[in-house]
Amino acid sequence: MTVPSARTSHSREENLRIASRALDQGDFRLAEVMLRNTLEVGATDSKAEGMLGEAVLGRANWWSGAVRLCRSLELASKYEKNSIARKLCSRMERLAMARETAGLKSDAECLRSLGKALLQASGDPLELAELWLPELPANIQYPVINGLAEWLRDNEPSKLLDPGQVDNLLQLATAHPAYRHLVPVLCEAFAVQAGKHSTASPGWTAMLSSMMGLAGSARQMGTQMAVALDNALSSECHPPVQQQFVLTLTQRLLRGNSPYHREASEAYLDFCLDLHPDRAFDTPVTQVQRLWNLYSVEKGDRAWEQFRHALLTGKPDENPRRPEVLVDDPLLLHQYRSETLEEKREIEQAVAAPYCNRIEEAAQQRHLQPVNGDGHRGDGEVLRVGYLTKSAYDHSMGFILQGMLREHSDDVLVTVYDSDNQSRTDPVARKIQRLASNYRRVDVSSMDAAHRSAQQIAADGIDVLVDLEGACQPGYAPLHYFRPAPVSCSYAGADAAGIRFIDYYLADRWCLHEDAAEYYVERPFALPRFTYVLEGFERQEDSARRVVRDRLGVPENAVAYLIAAPGHKITVDLAEDVMSILNQVPGSVLLVKGRGNSEWTKEFWDKRARKQGVDPSRIRYLGFAPTHAAHRLELGAADLVLDTYPYNGASHSFEAMWCGTPVVTRYGETLMSRMGYSMLKNLDLTHGIAANRDEYVKSAVALGLDRDLRFDLRKFLLQRAEGRDAIWDARGITQDLEQALRAMLKAGRPGASR
Repeated sequence: MTVPSARTSHSREENLRIASRALDQGDFRLAEVMLRNTLEVGATDSKAEGMLGEAVLGRANWWSGAVRLCRSLELASKYEKNSIARKLCSRMERLAMARETAGLKSDAECLRSLGKALLQASGDPLELAELWLPELPANIQYPVINGLAEWLRDNEPSKLLDPGQVDNLLQLATAHPAYRHLVPVLCEAFAVQAGKHSTASPGWTAMLSSMMGLAGSARQMGTQMAVALDNALSSECHPPVQQQFVLTLTQRLLRGNSPYHREASEAYLDFCLDLHPDRAFDTPVTQVQRLWNLYSVEKGDRAWEQFRHALLTGKPDENPRRPEVLVDDPLLLHQYRSETLEEKREIEQAVAAPYCNRIEEAAQQRHLQPVNGDGHRGDGEVLRVGYLTKSAYDHSMGFILQGMLREHSDDVLVTVYDSDNQSRTDPVARKIQRLASNYRRVDVSSMDAAHRSAQQIAADGIDVLVDLEGACQPGYAPLHYFRPAPVSCSYAGADAAGIRFIDYYLADRWCLHEDAAEYYVERPFALPRFTYVLEGFERQEDSARRVVRDRLGVPENAVAYLIAAPGHKITVDLAEDVMSILNQVPGSVLLVKGRGNSEWTKEFWDKRARKQGVDPSRIRYLGFAPTHAAHRLELGAADLVLDTYPYNGASHSFEAMWCGTPVVTRYGETLMSRMGYSMLKNLDLTHGIAANRDEYVKSAVALGLDRDLRFDLRKFLLQRAEGRDAIWDARGITQDLEQALRAMLKAGRPGASR
C-alpha cells in the first residue's frame, strides 16, 4: 500500500478507515501516519488516540504507545474504558522490557509513572484494581501497584476512597500478594475513615492484620498506624468518641502473637517515641506491654523508660486526650519495672493525682454531687460489704473472691458489684454469683454512669466498699469520688493506685514495706497474716509428676528450674541470673512457661544462654497449659520455681508450693516485689528468700545442689498444705479480713479527701 504524504487530503472518517485497515493488515507505519494526520487537522478523541497508541505500540515504541492509550482512556466514555484498558494491559509485558522511554532511567520508574497515568485516566481506583491489575503479568504487577499507591497518596486516599472501596481493596490485597505495596496508603485511608465515621467494616482490622504477614509490610503498617493515630487524637476535628474508636482499632490491629505483629508493634512505638520524644505520654502505652509479652524485652524497656521520663517531666494533665489513656496503663505497667517506693510515688503523682483533679472538675461541670452513703444504718452486728471487681470469673481474682465468699461469717452480707460487660458462665463465675448475698452489674464507663452506680451502692446500705482491682482498674476512681459507702478500701488487685478518694489499702504486714505509710496515698492497713484468700486444689500423685518430666525430656536426676510468668514479668537481669544458676548446677534444665509467641520466647532465652555459655538444649518450652489441672501438673514436675522480680508471681507461686515445689524469690520495697517473700515468711521459711541478685543466685544454686534439702522442703510444704495451715488457711485469713473491715468502719475515713 502506498503511504500517503502528510499533505494528502482525506476526510477524518476516511483517515480513520485507512488507519483501521492498516492496523488489521499489520502496517503500523501507515496507520501511525494516517492517525497523526487526523489528530493534526481535527479535535482529539478517544478512538483516534487509542488507534494511534495501537500503531505506535506495533512499531515497538512501547512507552509512547502506552501514553497514547492512557490518553485514549482519559477521553473514553465509561463504557469504552474497560476494553481500552485491557488492550493496554495486554501490551504491558513487552512494555516492561523497554529501557529508554520518555527520559526514564529504569523499567520500574517507567511502570510507576504508567501506573499513575492509568489511575489518573480511569478516575476509578476500585475499577482499576478489580478489573485491570489482576490481568497484568506477574513480573510487572509490583511496579504498577507501586505507581497506584503513589498516586493514591498524592491525591488524599481518605477523600478518594469511601469505606466500601477500602474494604474491597483490602480483600483484593489479601488474595494477591502483589497488592502488599498498597498497605501503607490503604492503612492511612482506613484510619482516617475510621476517625471520620467512627464506624467501619468489621473485616477491616482482620484484613489489615493479615496483610502484615506479607513480606515487607509489617513495619510500614506499624509506622502508618502511629501517624494516623497521632493525627486523629491530636485533631480538634475528631470528637472523643471517634478518637476512642481510632485508638481501639489501632490496639486491636497490633494485637497478636505472630512475628509480624511484633515487628509492627516495634515500628509503631519507635515512630511514636521519635515523633514526640518530649511527650511520650501521648503514646498508648499498652504497646509497651505487647512488646514485653512478645519477648521484645529490650525494646519494651526502652519504650517504657522514655514513656516514664515523659510522664515525670511533661504535663499530662494538659493533654486533651481521654484520661484513661494516661491512667489505666502507666499505673499498672510501672509495677512491672519499678523497684522502689519512690518510683511508685513519682508515677502516682504524675498520673493519678492529675486524673483525680480531672474527675473533680468533670463532676462539678456536670453538677454531680457525692452521694455520701451512710451504710445500712442498723444497730446490730451485721456488716454489709461490697466487692467491686471486673474479674468475677475464671481469673486469679475470681479464685480469691470465691474463697472469701465461701468463708465469710454469717453476720457478713456481701454484694458483688461486677463492672465486666460480658456475661460470664464459667464455673467460677457461677459459683461467685451463687455464693454472694447479692450480685449486681455496675457501669463506670462515664461520670454519669458512675454516679448512678454510686447511688445504687448507697441504696444497698453498703458499709465498706472494697475495690478488688486497685491499679488494675483505676477507672473506678469516679465511683469512689461519689462516696457511696462510709469507708472504702483497695485490696488484692495489684498495688494501690494512688487514688485519693479511696480511704485505705489492705495488705499483710510482710507485703507492706515498713516505710509504706510515707509513700502511699491510701492509708496502709496491715493484716496479721497472709493477704490473699486462696483455697487448695486437687493434688496429683507422684507418678503423674514423673510422666510430665518424661514428656518434657527431663532426666530423672536433673534439677528442673521453672520460670512460670508472662513476658512482661521477664527482665534482662533475671535472664542473666537464671543462666548463672544453670552454669553452677551441672545437668540442670530450665522449664519456661508462660504466654507469648513460642518463637520469640525461644529466641530470647536461647540468646541469653549462648551469651553466657549455656547450651540452649537445656531449656524446655512448655507453652500454655489447656487446663488448670495440667498447669498444676507442670508446676509440680519442677524441682524449684524461680520467682520473677520486681513483679513477683502470685497464684503461680501459691500453686507451686501447694504442689510441694519450693520457690526462690527476691524481694524489694514495692508490694509486688514482696508477694513471694510474704508467702515464705508466713510459712516460717528462710530458704529461698533473697534481698538482692547475688543472694538470689546463691540461694537457687544451693537448693539445686542439695537434694536432701529439696526433699525436706517438699515434704514440709505438702504437710502444711494438707493441714490448711498458714497461707492455705482460707477461713483464718477471711476472719482477719473481716476484723480489718470492721476496724476501718469504726475508725472512719482518715480525714477529708487528700
